[in-house]
Amino acid sequence: MYRALLLCLGLFLLIGCKKKTITYKIVGSVYDQTFSNNLSGATVELKVTYAGTGNLVTKETVSTGGDGSFSFELKRDKIESVTIVVSKSGYFQQSQTYNMDDLSVEDDNAITFQTKAKAWVALHFTGDGTKTVKYFRSEGLSNCAECCPSGEYTLTNVTDQNIVCINNGNTNYGIYYMIVGETGYLPLSIATPAFDTTELAIPL
Repeated sequence: MYRALLLCLGLFLLIGCKKKTITYKIVGSVYDQTFSNNLSGATVELKVTYAGTGNLVTKETVSTGGDGSFSFELKRDKIESVTIVVSKSGYFQQSQTYNMDDLSVEDDNAITFQTKAKAWVALHFTGDGTKTVKYFRSEGLSNCAECCPSGEYTLTNVTDQNIVCINNGNTNYGIYYMIVGETGYLPLSIATPAFDTTELAIPL
């Protein structure tokens, strides 16, 4: 009888001392700034970095609902940080990274993403092959991974040349250009509709 009581007590202590699994809930939404509404059908990836590895590993992938929402549940499991990546064709990819120690166990971890639709402008320079032109961007998207470089550029002996630059959809893209030896800087600007490539003609 005494042995049975000790055995039961031991099992009780073993079960009671078992480490509780820590689970985090991550909820979020994705907003389309170009069209001022929630972005449905976006792909949301939950990526984790395990302690001591430094490598991002995709843990789970979901799609946003009609209201742009998404959610994940994640067990701690020696994870050092978590990265949420949002992408959709025609939109700029967005991501946010959090250390696990900064996430709450008691409450939902709410994350909001904002993204914009892509557009492109084709700077179309045409000439007779004898002229040199200088130009630089005056308005439009800059300092992004896909953007055309900033600064002034020179094209020589221009005949027919296209330079395609990315921009935010439904905004303007503009340049200042000059024909060397003939003109000062002249302004040109054009609206760039979302998801489309618009030509900005620059005859020399």
